[in-house]
Amino acid sequence: MKSLRVQNNFTQEEIAQKLFVSRKTISSWENGRSYPDIKTLIKISDIYQITLDQLLREDELMLKQYNDGFQANQRNNRIFHYSYLLNIIFLFLSYAAFVWTIEPPYIGMIKIAFIAIFITLCVHLPISLKTFLTHITWKQVAILIFIGIVTFGLNALKAFPIVYSQVGNVKGFVVGYWAGYIIEAAFQTFSLWLAIFLMPVLNDRVERPTKDKLNG
Repeated sequence: MKSLRVQNNFTQEEIAQKLFVSRKTISSWENGRSYPDIKTLIKISDIYQITLDQLLREDELMLKQYNDGFQANQRNNRIFHYSYLLNIIFLFLSYAAFVWTIEPPYIGMIKIAFIAIFITLCVHLPISLKTFLTHITWKQVAILIFIGIVTFGLNALKAFPIVYSQVGNVKGFVVGYWAGYIIEAAFQTFSLWLAIFLMPVLNDRVERPTKDKLNG
């Protein structure tokens, strides 16, 4: 990037003003300490009147950085895709436990796997948490509340038949029992809610590579 700037007789200050960044940022880009985002790269290619491809070829480190970033993004999308599908499966099993009798060892394994997959799904969301939260509508909040009421109600039906006389430390048991009840119901509620409203995101991630192949 430095060679292009010098060839076009620009100073770092002039380029910084054109891109609305600091001169220090330009210096950081030229020394490979950081790199501009794609939108800024397009602006830079316009300033130097070259294609984006030519600009990337000018700096092998920058090209490698963007290639590594692309691969990391693809890997993140795959993890999101599979964790979303697994979340649906274990979500079904967790709600099926209200109807079917599942033996204690298996229901415990299902709950642990369900929570682990849900956390993985949240960690690998293809959009930032801030973006996700700012796009939540009142309709979605209403649906979340409805799902929560139904889910907590179903869990309550399972939770109430407790025989306290068979428990030694009643106080400790009650705290642990109801804490588990609340956590389980909360995970189920948010998991089902995310499963509904992340479907468009999943479809977008599946369709985009297909469109790219067709266009290619």
